[in-house]
Amino acid sequence: MIRTYAFARTLYCRSVTSSQIWKAPKGVWRVPCCPGLYQNVNCQLDSGKSFATEIPICKERDAHHTTLNMCPHGVQVRADENTRMLHVALEDGNVASFPYIWLRDSCLCSECHSPSSRSRSLLMAELNVDVKASAFQVDPTTGDIEVTWDDGHVSTYQLDWLKKHNFSAEARRCRLSDTYLKGGKKFWGAELNGNIPRFDFKEVISDNEQMYRFLDTIRVTGIAVVHNAPQDTGVVVTLGNAIAFIRPCNYGDTFQVYTRPDPKNAAYTAGALEMHTDLSYFDYMPGVQFLHCIKQSNMGGTNQFADGYYAAENIRKSNLAAFNLLAETVVDFHDMGHDQHVGDYLQQSRGTTIQLDGDGNYNHVRISNHGRCDFLNTDKEHAREWYKAYILLYHSFYAKENMVEYKMEPGEIICFDNVRVLHGRSAIFANFGGEGSLPERHLEGAYVDWDAWNSKLRSLREELGR
Repeated sequence: MIRTYAFARTLYCRSVTSSQIWKAPKGVWRVPCCPGLYQNVNCQLDSGKSFATEIPICKERDAHHTTLNMCPHGVQVRADENTRMLHVALEDGNVASFPYIWLRDSCLCSECHSPSSRSRSLLMAELNVDVKASAFQVDPTTGDIEVTWDDGHVSTYQLDWLKKHNFSAEARRCRLSDTYLKGGKKFWGAELNGNIPRFDFKEVISDNEQMYRFLDTIRVTGIAVVHNAPQDTGVVVTLGNAIAFIRPCNYGDTFQVYTRPDPKNAAYTAGALEMHTDLSYFDYMPGVQFLHCIKQSNMGGTNQFADGYYAAENIRKSNLAAFNLLAETVVDFHDMGHDQHVGDYLQQSRGTTIQLDGDGNYNHVRISNHGRCDFLNTDKEHAREWYKAYILLYHSFYAKENMVEYKMEPGEIICFDNVRVLHGRSAIFANFGGEGSLPERHLEGAYVDWDAWNSKLRSLREELGR
């Protein structure tokens, strides 16, 4: 049951038990009627007329606050007209504060929010930044808060929803980590040799639990092997489509990696391929890369991997000046040539070697020595120091304690975070043979963007109740 108190004039109240005098604001005051939460008081309007009633027991009352007790949750709500905020004292002792304007903007009623599209339908032109709350109503069973705004609109907010949308710094950090899947990443070095996570191809594409584990492993660790895949071309498309869709590039939807006598890409040579991130010459680098081993060379062709975040973090701790140069100096990349799928191309992009987000966490690394332009975007006085930092980072990738080596078997797909994990390979023994001969080593590659990857991961997390 809800009791509503309406008063047009200032209300002065004296507690019968403590003789404390306090003044309530004008307006409508609604409070839940819960046994044990009220004390008898003598109240007097500013006209001098007195009457007796019950009010909620509160520690703080003044002319600018209305305090509500919510039962049985042990939660107290206070409206502050000075700051235009709703303060909710939670049962754990913490206070969550919510601006009126944000509450009004976030109303989930059918007029303000479309349940089918799960999107806001309230127009910005209809939003009053100076909106005020004229009344409150609290459900004594659920703790849900109903707010009547000064324009007459009524909004209801579930207590659990308010907790989830807490404005505290800690709550925001947790929410951002959870929503944008930034937290929980595990850096690694050479200890991953022989310990790369493994998943079965058929299980990943047919079982949601295995798919979820696979997706989250790539998010957290950045690398995994999918084994028992068919030894045919197009398998990476099957895997990509089971997640979302393939990200095409200037080499087509997929690309065939084998040694060629007239290579148009460093990956198509027989020599050692220095560790790098793919497509560093794209403004938006692809997120996750698949490399499917269809045929393997008997000699050479061992894949090499390094955790770019781990290497960068080691430099940040040991040589902050070098780290800052890598995080601040913009590097240019390009790729030019001709491909049967797209014709002539000239890709050009630029970015820092290490990119951090607004909180100082790693966002991506962009490293490709064979795709780096001749132009160096720094003052000539800083060029030598930048080279020292860049070479230091490369040495870190190949350090014994950091590098992971793995020679793929036919039917295996190595999957890795392309904006975090550097990949390369040892030299390959190449026998080109005559026209029409099969390559000694044949991999098929493809990409999936992180946007599509994380969308699938979030959907499965919700479906599986994680």
